[in-house]
Amino acid sequence: MNITQFNTLMPFWLEAKFDFLSVLRAPGFVLPSLLFPCVFYIFLGLFLIMEVQAVT
Repeated sequence: MNITQFNTLMPFWLEAKFDFLSVLRAPGFVLPSLLFPCVFYIFLGLFLIMEVQAVT
């Protein structure tokens, strides 16, 4: 890795590091914010699959 790549990737690494640290300070927010979209898309996908199977 040369110095240009290092200088380009360093802000992204620092941002990820500090976001991770902020998540550790508010653990009650992490679980709902990560699980809600996953559950929403799973239910939406299941309903769409069931609807498509019912039509065919």
